[in-house]
Amino acid sequence: MEDRMKLKMFVNALKVTALIAVLVSPTMGLGSDHDDGVSPLKPRNRNITDVYAFREDNQTGNSGDAENLIVIMNSNPRAPGGRQEYFDSQAKYEINFSTLAGSAKNQTPHGQRDFQFSFGFSEPDANNHQKISLKVFRRASSSTLETLGEGELQDMMDNNRFSNYTTTLAESKAGSENMNRFRLKGGAVVEVFAGLREDPFFFDVDQFLKVRAGAARMGPKTSFRGPLSAVDFTIGYNVNTIAVRIPLSMLELPVLDIWTTVSVNGKQVERLARPAINEGLVVTNDFLNAFNMIPPSADLSAAASPVRAEAVKVLNAFDMLDGKMDIPAAVVVTAFLPDVMRIDTRTNIPIGKTAYNADLSGDKKMLTGGRKLEDDVMDITLSLLVAGDATGSAVTDNVSYAGVARNSKQGHRLLNGQSQRLGPAKFPFVAKPN
Repeated sequence: MEDRMKLKMFVNALKVTALIAVLVSPTMGLGSDHDDGVSPLKPRNRNITDVYAFREDNQTGNSGDAENLIVIMNSNPRAPGGRQEYFDSQAKYEINFSTLAGSAKNQTPHGQRDFQFSFGFSEPDANNHQKISLKVFRRASSSTLETLGEGELQDMMDNNRFSNYTTTLAESKAGSENMNRFRLKGGAVVEVFAGLREDPFFFDVDQFLKVRAGAARMGPKTSFRGPLSAVDFTIGYNVNTIAVRIPLSMLELPVLDIWTTVSVNGKQVERLARPAINEGLVVTNDFLNAFNMIPPSADLSAAASPVRAEAVKVLNAFDMLDGKMDIPAAVVVTAFLPDVMRIDTRTNIPIGKTAYNADLSGDKKMLTGGRKLEDDVMDITLSLLVAGDATGSAVTDNVSYAGVARNSKQGHRLLNGQSQRLGPAKFPFVAKPN
């Protein structure tokens, strides 16, 4: 009954939506995924900014790490550098998995939740620490989830105290991260970092809005700025990071569909998987809120058919950014909906190589490589939408993680443990905070 009510709300939101707003609204920016604004149900620290997933050895270079999956869930956009901020103590931050056999790698995602890692946080104490709780669930039947139990903190001492707390801003800046180890039923150990880190996302969002308006003939036709003038809109900001190291054996199957959610009192208020998906769908805040309340299993339902029709129209507009129709939008839609991030954990993606487009599978052109922190996902996504090109070379905003010499308006810190760009890094991987 609850799912049907959510779908009804979703459809009602769609009915009040006009396509013209998608094409020309100056406020419908890339905030829809990275920062989709605040509401009474969703203050800033309930807002998911990005999700990353990769096999650990593909970022560390250590063959022994091939047995681990790293998932990073960032939230709280536009957190100013130098200011202590917190996770919402009333919310649950959730990482969800569908698990698939290798033979199902090219199949349409079903969006069924097979595993869930649910994180909760206490109110901050006098030292700015928040206690972390973790519950892990797995599917017991076709309709229910069973708990694997609350993670029991292992006896791991850190600075003469149990390390079951977040890392403060000051600790992160000093390189003194709290690493939490939780043991679950069956003996699996999950390692967790939670605290402020630098926002790793990068994109020239302001220029993108101008380019899109020009393509829609609602503004002067223009192009992206050159490398020396392109501006990364996340420079100087931090995010709340949850980084999790999960034994792949615990997840049982090699192909994983991943999405993240935030829930309050059992009600889902936020959802994110791949970047730049909601941007093509979001038209109004009512629409966005409705989309954020449904699971990916509803993305292809009959009730959600209006969003797919909208997506086709919007993707056609994106496709025309290069002045021609390169690929049928309906084909692209099947590669991006349901909105999950797929990773085939059998694929080896060496250090320095992009993961996001490393494994393009099947006739749906599904991106099945997961996502590393330095991947230029916006160039890849826009190139795929505009020109059917997954290399990321057809459309570029000329912003990169490393940035460009002589342009102080882009460029991020080295990843945690890195000594050079695109080199090995170590858990929790996201760079130290500003």
